[in-house]
Amino acid sequence: MLDCWKLDARPVTCLRLRLQPLTLGHVFLLADLESVFVCGIDSGDHLAELSLAIFVCSQSTQAARSGLASWWARPFFRLWARACRRLALADESNRFVEWFKYQTAGPSVVSSGKAGESRTIASPWWVNLLSTLMGELGIGYDDAMTMPIRTARQLLCALAEARGQMEIQSEEKTNWFDAIEHWEAERQRRGCSAVELAEQLRAEAIGRNN
Repeated sequence: MLDCWKLDARPVTCLRLRLQPLTLGHVFLLADLESVFVCGIDSGDHLAELSLAIFVCSQSTQAARSGLASWWARPFFRLWARACRRLALADESNRFVEWFKYQTAGPSVVSSGKAGESRTIASPWWVNLLSTLMGELGIGYDDAMTMPIRTARQLLCALAEARGQMEIQSEEKTNWFDAIEHWEAERQRRGCSAVELAEQLRAEAIGRNN
């Protein structure tokens, strides 16, 4: 199975907290908090931004909202920072960014829409995704908000493919592209043309069989 269709990955831990599958609820909360990971607004305090995002994504949205509003939030963040002081911030940050990209990724689209057609969507992608889940798939608000984003993207891509609105990268196409890349690398290594490479490989195969 292609990676884009997998629902779960191995557990990822950042700043000593285990991250949960990213849901629309997490993204909406991060947007409310103007997180750089969703809104692109950099506060200049990378550690604070990273800690906030990890805190939110390490638990349910409801628990994160409650925790941020609680009396123990400030002392917790101070103790947490002390417990993580020996960790490499760059490594933790890179791990979180890779996890976030994986969690928000959908299947690769080979082609979609009409030739030359393009449009800009003004609404934030997470709002657009929520409205599409509710409008196209009839999923209720609460269920949509707790659905992992990868699952949501997979469902919508599968629906669009079934309607003939897009073509999704298949395992066969991926293997074909990999084979082409392998042939091209081998051709360059041998310094010959594609036709010459085919003849050489055919002769080598005959020699092995004999």
